[in-house]
Amino acid sequence: MHNSTAPSGVRLVHSLRGHTAEITGLAWSPDGTRLASGSHDGTIRLWDTDSGAETDRIELHEDPASLNRYVWAIAFSPDGSTLASGANRGIDLWEIAAGRSLKATEDACYALAFDPRWQRSLVLRLEHPDYPPRLLEENLWRAIRFGLDGRMIDFDARAEYPTAAALERLLAWTEPVRGEHGLEIVLPDRNGAQRQRALIAEGVPMHDVFAETVRETRATYAAGVTAS
Repeated sequence: MHNSTAPSGVRLVHSLRGHTAEITGLAWSPDGTRLASGSHDGTIRLWDTDSGAETDRIELHEDPASLNRYVWAIAFSPDGSTLASGANRGIDLWEIAAGRSLKATEDACYALAFDPRWQRSLVLRLEHPDYPPRLLEENLWRAIRFGLDGRMIDFDARAEYPTAAALERLLAWTEPVRGEHGLEIVLPDRNGAQRQRALIAEGVPMHDVFAETVRETRATYAAGVTAS
């Protein structure tokens, strides 16, 4: 929660540190004194907005290798006494003062909100009937950022696996048809994301990394047009 390039006139108040994975949900308490944050590290943290200090932490106590620890959305009840969390493992309602949870559902949830007409009793849940868009977006983000060095989500197994293994599975699945048509796939040693990360690691300015990516893309498409 830190923007080092804030627009003119915007002042950084606090940098809130603690989460060890992507932060996927934020919610202000109704009175504005607390900020709740949910993360793929399996925790929900409460922060004092005046001091920036972490005041409470909720842990889902899931296996670190399980996607059930992923928190996707959080929301305060209108009276500020209850926090709802939507995760792969379902919806939890947390009584903040008592530190207790009431399991609302075991169905995966990726967006939620309290009905403002009710104080604590009604939560609206939104989810995709097949594969939720948030998970699809997560795989896309991982592919763009980490390339073959990363890990993807297997929706059916609800587990992570190496991206390189996903490519190997795809090649194995298409091999019979490719064989019938004499199609051979030659892959580079590193894909675009890997090459970009290597340049950044070498200290190449981001502008130059972007320019090199554009050059590679143009050359690739030009070669494809020529070949066709």
